[in-house]
Amino acid sequence: MTNLAEKLDFSGHTISCGIDVHLKSWTVSLYLGRQYLKSFVQSPPSVDGLWNFLLTNYPKARYECAYESGFCGFWIQRAFAVRSISCIAVNAADVPRTDKGTKNKNDRNDSRRIAEALQAGQLAGLGTEAGNPNLDQALGFALGIVRVQYRSLIGTGAKRSPAKPELSVCSY
Repeated sequence: MTNLAEKLDFSGHTISCGIDVHLKSWTVSLYLGRQYLKSFVQSPPSVDGLWNFLLTNYPKARYECAYESGFCGFWIQRAFAVRSISCIAVNAADVPRTDKGTKNKNDRNDSRRIAEALQAGQLAGLGTEAGNPNLDQALGFALGIVRVQYRSLIGTGAKRSPAKPELSVCSY
């Protein structure tokens, strides 16, 4: 009996990863060219975990990732860049969607839409590649100011609203 051990080799292929980022988990969808491969949930979220998964299951491939920018900032993009993986943060409004996709919105579908748009070349990053390395801090500071102003507005809303005028009844 012959025992052949074949090693996977994805040289010359590109794996596109769409990541729906949340605080406690990431939903990841993978495409090989135009072919959908799989979706999975990574909990706890980590760049190292996803990187090791890609290297183990799709060795020697070229990897590209995209995720919707939001609360997490750009640290994910920088962490993938350290590992020589192309990663872009995109505006959620720039990811193409259909009416059906809007009505059936969930994490798996979101990550799949991001990966599909990435492999089709329909996404553009937010331009942080050559940007300020302290962008996360600046963004966090600006959001903090807005949050404080919003809370102070809500907290004092009753004091700011004018008193309702009393109806004066005129009797002739």
